[in-house]
Amino acid sequence: MSISTIERLNPFVKEVINEPYSFYSYYRKVDPVHWGISANPNLPGAWYLFRYRDVMKVMESPMFGREASKVRNDGEGSPVPKAYRGFSSMVSNWMVFRDPPTHTRLRTIVNKVFSPKMVENIKPAIIGIVDCLLDRIHLQGEMDLVEDISFPLPIMVIADMLGVDPKDRPLFRQWALALQHASASRLTPSPEIYEQAEAATQGFIEYFKKEIAKRHLEPGKDLITALVKARDEGNKLNDEEILATCIHLLTAGHETTVNLISKGILALLRHPQQLKLLRSTRN
Repeated sequence: MSISTIERLNPFVKEVINEPYSFYSYYRKVDPVHWGISANPNLPGAWYLFRYRDVMKVMESPMFGREASKVRNDGEGSPVPKAYRGFSSMVSNWMVFRDPPTHTRLRTIVNKVFSPKMVENIKPAIIGIVDCLLDRIHLQGEMDLVEDISFPLPIMVIADMLGVDPKDRPLFRQWALALQHASASRLTPSPEIYEQAEAATQGFIEYFKKEIAKRHLEPGKDLITALVKARDEGNKLNDEEILATCIHLLTAGHETTVNLISKGILALLRHPQQLKLLRSTRN
């Protein structure tokens, strides 16, 4: 494998973000295994794969993975600097930063909780939350899609699935933002941002420790109860992994849905025929 001499792809500039597919097509033809610009400004570059077979080869190979500690001992490549011990330890237990067999074990447990039946059972709650948000928007007379719908909706739904007190949602939002700002790969967070994330981590841990203890004594029908049950019945989870999973769902897990809603609405507005088709086929 050699480093290409053609122009290095930077997926994070406006022209690529606005219309990425033509760029993907070009590099797939001329340099399908490409050394481009990294999302992390502290790194010299990153490899981009544009062919399906190459992607699958990497995904299936044990030579590649997410756990930087397996291949380096200098702390580089870790999602969070080691100096922020609470934040770093918690993030290192997030499912997205674990390799098999740990990743497989965690994913299997969470997948059982996110069954089609459970998703169907929470539909009325999701509809109720959306109606509440839309009522608030109606009173305002105008809407900021991200601020009024995309951001609050997922965190409210996830909090409902976890079975935590609805009045604590603003606190979750504050903590989740602190963690997102510190873990954004395209930025170089300042020490102040990491310190805020460390404080948010401690807040999350103290909160969920109490919730986990409560579910052990008084089981419910929520996600925390399911995770505690997996710990108690088969030693499939430890407390650190339960804490990390709850926090992960309220931060990184919620962020993807914010992007999905916002970009989905934008795509529909840019393609009115598809919006018309969606409206004509909705239930």
